[in-house]
Amino acid sequence: GGTAILPGVEAAPAIEEMDSFMYQTAGHALIPTLAECAGLPLYRQPIRGSAVQMGMDYSAPRAAGADGNSGNSGTGESGAQANGAADEVEDLLVLLQTVLADHPGVRGVSVGAIASDYQRVRVESVCARLGLTALAYCWRQDQAELLDRMLAAGVDAVLCKVACLGLSPRKHLGRSLAEVRETLQSLNAQFGCHVCGEGGEYETMTRWCPLFKKRLELLQTSAHVLDEGGGFAPVAVLRVGEARALPVDAAERDLWPAIKRKPATPLLAPVGGSGAAVAAAGAGSLWVIAGARPQPLQAAAVEGAVEASSHAVGCWLSVSVSVASADSQGADSQADGGARAALAITAALAAASEHLRARGSRGLSDALILKLYLAEMSHYAPVNAAFTA
Repeated sequence: GGTAILPGVEAAPAIEEMDSFMYQTAGHALIPTLAECAGLPLYRQPIRGSAVQMGMDYSAPRAAGADGNSGNSGTGESGAQANGAADEVEDLLVLLQTVLADHPGVRGVSVGAIASDYQRVRVESVCARLGLTALAYCWRQDQAELLDRMLAAGVDAVLCKVACLGLSPRKHLGRSLAEVRETLQSLNAQFGCHVCGEGGEYETMTRWCPLFKKRLELLQTSAHVLDEGGGFAPVAVLRVGEARALPVDAAERDLWPAIKRKPATPLLAPVGGSGAAVAAAGAGSLWVIAGARPQPLQAAAVEGAVEASSHAVGCWLSVSVSVASADSQGADSQADGGARAALAITAALAAASEHLRARGSRGLSDALILKLYLAEMSHYAPVNAAFTA
């Protein structure tokens, strides 16, 4: 089965351009028209909070449960509050609660994060409290390749904000990604500019993509400079005096079904040998590269072999751990499969920790990045619970 796309959601700022750590606010006035283009119901929630927690980790309010209701917890302030001010992340929680009340079948939240751990950690915090899965399909993908893949898929997006040396408000605002692709590549080569704008170099609004039922037409646009940036890197947004949703022709409407029919490239190719991960074959295996939290080893509860290997590149060390579990041939329930996967991640983290210590490190406390590959997305919730325990 496929993935059903349900509502669109927006945490709406109170002003035209808000200095938010969490949300893109440039062009937010066009969100209702974009919802019409997508043919989706739109849910909006004002951003009442601010960036209270600005570190890499995020602590949810201690008095808030999965339903987001706060109880009487005395005078102690939660991690997401300071002097009575709530963090802007909690506005997303309120918004998604409204969506779930109207659409109880919603199971996940799709986000476009590519490299921002700040945003990813906060979306995952909200999703975990609501029993949802955070789907970040673009996460850690090569940005140059990702940009080309979006363009090849027919995504037509224009720059609605620039804040980067080499991007001119009057020259580049309102231009499509296809038109500025070579400029972005040049700026990446010269200054390390992120070609997908992950460093805040630019923001975009989508005029059309294969998921849309109508095309966004922008009328009466102009550049509005917010900060001259010393004359080198001005910050500017695209103001749109009028916009409308236009019908598309049959060729554009048929593009998405054609894209879906294309065979997908397996994330992991089958690898032979005992204990090897065979994600493409759906054998209930997972791969872990490095880690962040040590866990006690429960190898006796894990079916199949636990194998670890490492590869050094300069001062970096990559540790790969595979945990292969026997295929239940459909005999076990989905819950049983999730429980086995949770045990597997526990064993994998312990094996990674032992392997790192054997190489002279302090174990998982030295690890920077973890990548997890699951054969079954339905196992994500129990695996994530085991990982964060």
